Amino acid sequence: MSSSTPPNASPISFAKPSAEEVERQRANLSLLFDRYKHKFTTLPKENGWVGEILYMYQGFWLMSNSIYSVETVMAAQDTFQAHPNDIYLVSLPKSGTTWIKALVFATMNRNRYKINNPLSSTHPLLISNPHHCVPFVEDESFRTSPSYRDANSPRLFATHIAYTSLPRSVLDSGCRLVYMCRNPKDVLVSLFHFVNTVRSGQRLGPMTIEEAFGMFSRGVNPYGPYWDHVKAYYNASLEQPTRVLFLTYENMKLDIVSNVKRIAEFLGFPFTKEENAKGVVEEIVSLCSFENLSEVNKHGDFRSGVPNNIFFREGKVGDWHNHLTTEMSEILDQITKEKFNGSPGLICPDYILARAKACSLGLTLSGLCLLIPGFELGMVVTPSTSLNRNGVKRKGKKMMDLEIELRERRWVWVGRKVGTLGSKGKIIILQIMSTAPTASDSSPISFVKPSEEEIEHQRAKLSLLFDTYKHKFSTFPKEDNGWMGENLYMYQGFWLMSKSLFSVETVMATQDTFEAHHNDIYLVTLPKAGTTWIKALGEILGTNPSYLDANLSRLFATHTAYTSLPQSILDSCCPLVYMCRNPKDVLVSLFHFVNKVRSGKGIDLMSIEEAFNMFSKGVNPYGPYWDHVKAYYNASLEHPTRILFLTYENMKLDTVSNVKRLAEFLGLPFTEEEKAKGMVEEIVSLCSFENLSEVNKHGDFRSNVPNNIFFREGKVGDWINHLTSEMSQILDEITKEKFNGIAASN
Repeated sequence: MSSSTPPNASPISFAKPSAEEVERQRANLSLLFDRYKHKFTTLPKENGWVGEILYMYQGFWLMSNSIYSVETVMAAQDTFQAHPNDIYLVSLPKSGTTWIKALVFATMNRNRYKINNPLSSTHPLLISNPHHCVPFVEDESFRTSPSYRDANSPRLFATHIAYTSLPRSVLDSGCRLVYMCRNPKDVLVSLFHFVNTVRSGQRLGPMTIEEAFGMFSRGVNPYGPYWDHVKAYYNASLEQPTRVLFLTYENMKLDIVSNVKRIAEFLGFPFTKEENAKGVVEEIVSLCSFENLSEVNKHGDFRSGVPNNIFFREGKVGDWHNHLTTEMSEILDQITKEKFNGSPGLICPDYILARAKACSLGLTLSGLCLLIPGFELGMVVTPSTSLNRNGVKRKGKKMMDLEIELRERRWVWVGRKVGTLGSKGKIIILQIMSTAPTASDSSPISFVKPSEEEIEHQRAKLSLLFDTYKHKFSTFPKEDNGWMGENLYMYQGFWLMSKSLFSVETVMATQDTFEAHHNDIYLVTLPKAGTTWIKALGEILGTNPSYLDANLSRLFATHTAYTSLPQSILDSCCPLVYMCRNPKDVLVSLFHFVNKVRSGKGIDLMSIEEAFNMFSKGVNPYGPYWDHVKAYYNASLEHPTRILFLTYENMKLDTVSNVKRLAEFLGLPFTEEEKAKGMVEEIVSLCSFENLSEVNKHGDFRSNVPNNIFFREGKVGDWINHLTSEMSQILDEITKEKFNGIAASN
């Protein structure tokens, strides 16, 4: 979402469909059933919860001949067209669907429908069922007219469809999904009551809790199995955290105000300081409260034979205690533990929560989940107190001692699994609070130049690394006299130095050992293409990286070609920002940089003709330039929500707009208040060439590498002062041929 204010979602009709419209929809639905009935007759099937047949389609159980059925899911897959600015609310039935619909609808439309005096308001949620306000994707296959009249505004839909069965257009569009997960025991009990209300209306005998438990525990429930449905969306939220927000019903109930703010921020229109001061969030929460919604929907029908009040029973957390036996509870606990194996963090053992609540964390790793950082595990709010340090051990391996501290609404750190040569180790954390940390909670990294001892230690490790990999590239194509007198080796189509920090050896080692995290951010450039500038902007935007803590966003930079990136980066779905610069200015900037290095080493200076010849042949560190740029450009077209392609020239032309764009892409949009205060301009000023070059006028980055080597002029078009007309024309021709119609560079 590009706006930081509510986008006034496209208007829809909140009225119950007329009798004529209902008949037309029934006719369409009947035709749809006939069209798809031959496609699922051979699928596995079971008797359903209300006397219907359930069919297993793509791993999930669906009804037939109903609005939410195998036919409507198939039709949605065939015909539904998502828009990039769509928002989808996803849940299993009886997991808080009605509530999340109301909350997001009210949040998105808070400018269109004021809530200052809800009791006298004509707000749609006070005259309509939330299901009329937010249509289901499954409904669209048989509607006689589209739900939304203005396709340019954000459209808000809901669905129960499993992640792997979503229409392709939803997965490909870059739109955002909000998933609501609820404790499986409460889902079962709520579904049990809902189904029996429906069965009563259809004059069927009631289902027993034993029958409901038997089917649910086997995974045979509409859109089930529960565990597969939840796990797929949870994993998607880890892989694409800027696209998929994973919420739990229990945490929503515990702190609804904070979670509504979190949802608004995720969707790109956070509440302003003024709105917070006026209590707008609390007004939305009150409007969408269980008591208010159930009162509004006490009478009337959602559809024929489906009363509005069927969607409102109690909405309590833990109501399963009143219906399930101890044995049923234990069986569901065991299934949950087994099913979520591999996605630890979805559950937290009760005994750990109990110890935490009692401020007694004398834990060992026996039976302790390795919890995925950043996921709200439970709803225990701990008292403010500090405990002593605890070393945690497992199988004789020592754990790094970290302070265990229980603080109101903060995180509990338990320890760290020691890394090995092939693994960086895992954080072992227990998070039992309801909110994620703020930037001020982040563990700081050291921005100080390494000590002499640390430098010597790094040199020793680098020497070992060179020895480890030297035999692997000795037969590669090479250029004997590189830009700084070194050899350049061609590895995977690109030229790399050897025996340096940025070399064929370190690229190979990175491919072998580097482990990306799903919330990492990578800034990519060719050398001398604006690397220092984009690093400064990325850092100041608020990522606050910690390279020790896996739960926090880590900010890295690299020159590595797209096809040579570590596989873990390509698989992690983390965002990449690529900065491209005009090849002529890259050449000239590289020429000056190299001659400063050569001068420091006492090597004869390179002529511009020598630099031009090597660059135009593609023989430059991490080159050829054109192949490097084109690969990232094409990747940005294929994965626009993952890869942002910037040009140095456009950044220089309008830095303020591009910094806003960068912040939005990284999921850190500026608020209206921040914009009004001129925060964007302050960041641009802080990271200006003049400011950074002044700060780095003295001192060394590394031994024999002065800070000021990274700052020369930073101008656009400085190549005119160094290249001949013939050189310029040759580079233009190469660019035209290499990019073959792609305008990736100015």
